[in-house]
Amino acid sequence: MQDYIDRKHAELKTYIQECEQRFGMTSDEFLSYYRELESHGLEEEYDWFVALNFLNAA
Repeated sequence: MQDYIDRKHAELKTYIQECEQRFGMTSDEFLSYYRELESHGLEEEYDWFVALNFLNAA
């Protein structure tokens, strides 16, 4: 089970790195930007936000 969790964490970290490259900002910059939005933005932005929050909670 721990191997599965470790693998999923690694996948999320890779996804977050891809988002940073695709959107041209760090995760910290993105969180600041995202919190200022009046909506949830693009689906990709929402997915990135959820992934960051999941990893921070884990």
